[in-house]
Amino acid sequence: MKLFELMALRLLPARDRIHFYKKRMTEKYDLIVIGGGSAGLVAAGGSAILGGRVALIEKNLLGGDCLYTGCVPSKALIKSARFAHQMRHAETYGFKAAEPAFL
Repeated sequence: MKLFELMALRLLPARDRIHFYKKRMTEKYDLIVIGGGSAGLVAAGGSAILGGRVALIEKNLLGGDCLYTGCVPSKALIKSARFAHQMRHAETYGFKAAEPAFL
């Protein structure tokens, strides 16, 4: 969708927006993926690589909860905590202990 179409849609009342989308939904797809989380991205990408015509529907940011608030941030926090623990207890590994600090 072009920029001016997006801007025009924001100015239309809701009932006219629905009519606009219904008129435009004449495309044919092999697969429609609802949700652009980690599983949705893999499904859409895999199908597209195999030559399928794919529509991906996401109401927010691509990546989903896993990328922004779940799995990825949790793993980064756990890794940082383990590293800080190893720095504090470096003598166990034959190094001089140090107190971790942020830059």
